[in-house]
Amino acid sequence: MRSFFILLFITLSFSSFGQNQPYRLTLNEDFIPTFTESEVVYVRFLEKASINDSTFNIKDYRKDGTLYQIGQVQLKSLQNEKAEFFLLHGDNPMMRALIFKKQEKNGPFTSFYPNGKKEKSGHYVEDEKVGLHTEWYANGMVKAQYIHDVERKRELGYTPVENFQDSLGNTLVKNGQGVFIQYENGILLDSGKIVNRLREGEWKGTFKNQQSMYREVYEKGVLKEGYSTDSLGNTFEYKKILSSPLTQDQETALKFYKPIYRKVQYPTDARVAGIGGKAWLKFTLHENGKVSNLKIYRSQLESFDQAALKAFQKGIKKSKIDLPLFKGQPFEHTYIVPFKFEMMN
Repeated sequence: MRSFFILLFITLSFSSFGQNQPYRLTLNEDFIPTFTESEVVYVRFLEKASINDSTFNIKDYRKDGTLYQIGQVQLKSLQNEKAEFFLLHGDNPMMRALIFKKQEKNGPFTSFYPNGKKEKSGHYVEDEKVGLHTEWYANGMVKAQYIHDVERKRELGYTPVENFQDSLGNTLVKNGQGVFIQYENGILLDSGKIVNRLREGEWKGTFKNQQSMYREVYEKGVLKEGYSTDSLGNTFEYKKILSSPLTQDQETALKFYKPIYRKVQYPTDARVAGIGGKAWLKFTLHENGKVSNLKIYRSQLESFDQAALKAFQKGIKKSKIDLPLFKGQPFEHTYIVPFKFEMMN
């Protein structure tokens, strides 16, 4: 089974905590432990931050050996406590925890460009950015500082700006006041006035795909009206920068996922063994409503994975799809969907 090979592959790379040496994990693009060489994107080293908690200091390296990021993660349980089959994966409980539990960002984090210079730095709480975060250009010059607040960002649709300077070193926003102008590859992405860290008045810019343009009007940081135009000249009016029904509206999510969950069949081997657990799938929803790139995101038991895949492939045909919108236009988005397998008395 796949889980056996995960253990074998990663065990060869692990050192003992008793020797005060770090654990080593190979990760895919989603920072999930993987045993498949072609999926490996990062190599993570973990050292326990203290004896009494589940917090670890981590260092992630790219496959070419350059440092990608350093920070702190905390292990979060992902499985049903009755899933005793985890005991089959070696005698080291910490090893099992690192492989099968979510490693959630919880503390300071800094990422680096391949040239070794800082790219981004800031604090995380439960995988969410909080407080002051700083960004740098690849030449080492400070680019921007943003004030992150989860609830405030959901309310506004963007992150308040504290400081910003262009690639030439010109200060455009200082202490939350100024004019924000951002270019990428010679294309004007965003431009507008910043007052007390918030957007004010008219803002204009271009989508990163360079196929659409937008115009927005703000009052005390709140979006009052927005219009975007695609490459065909179609105009879209909007009141929210980002609208993602599958993650923001419970009723819409239910219409999408219910036909899928109805197709789930409990795996025979897990039912006979009396065990439960979870499977997570990842898929892409395109602008035209088509679904692609369906794959296993995180695995606990292969039979759970296969049951989830079969249910999704059958149920998606009857699902009602509401497309996510960015500045009024449908856009391609990736989702993670969990499947829970639980034995009922």
